[in-house]
Amino acid sequence: MYNMPMHSEPTSPSSERVLTVLTAIAVLLAITVGLRFSGSLRSTPPPPTAADTVITTPGYATSSLPVRIQIPKINVDTEIEHVGLTESSTMATPSTYETTAWYEYGAHPGERGNAVIAGHLDNSLGRRAVFYDLSELTIGDTIIVTNEHNDQLVFEVVRTETYPYTKAPIDLIFGTSSDRRLNLTTCAGDWLDDASTYQDRFVVFTKLRE
Repeated sequence: MYNMPMHSEPTSPSSERVLTVLTAIAVLLAITVGLRFSGSLRSTPPPPTAADTVITTPGYATSSLPVRIQIPKINVDTEIEHVGLTESSTMATPSTYETTAWYEYGAHPGERGNAVIAGHLDNSLGRRAVFYDLSELTIGDTIIVTNEHNDQLVFEVVRTETYPYTKAPIDLIFGTSSDRRLNLTTCAGDWLDDASTYQDRFVVFTKLRE
């Protein structure tokens, strides 16, 4: 896993947003799928019960916390952990290969900006993890995020891209936006022994249906 020195953990919502771009490189490089994890995670909200309504327009509290993600096309239905920075000032990763992680110092899913959720490709034995089939998503496919109020936010895939892990467009993935976006990311390509990571990052760009 990469360990990049970062600023101290933000203490307010405004400072957290300022650190979004500054911490984005550590975020992207921390998604080293197939490696062991390090750092403690914040407590995970309980999974929601059956949803009462599907929200496709911004008639909800944009600061609501995401708790579950569903991707029907690839049979993903799992918890969303909320992760920030570890004690060593690197981004924490999902605590299991079956769950995902939302970067809590970025945008919340459903609000204007780029919310980011990461998941592992496989484990150290090469066994499939939660985002193993993420590359099968195409334009028009849907992602459903359930928040703490049991609202379901429906996002639609608008593009997919693969980037070398050292050359991913950080601002595009983690930066500000006038749209309500959700970006999913995992590793891709060949394993690089010398770097102890995969050579690429695969990103699914989505936009809230309105």
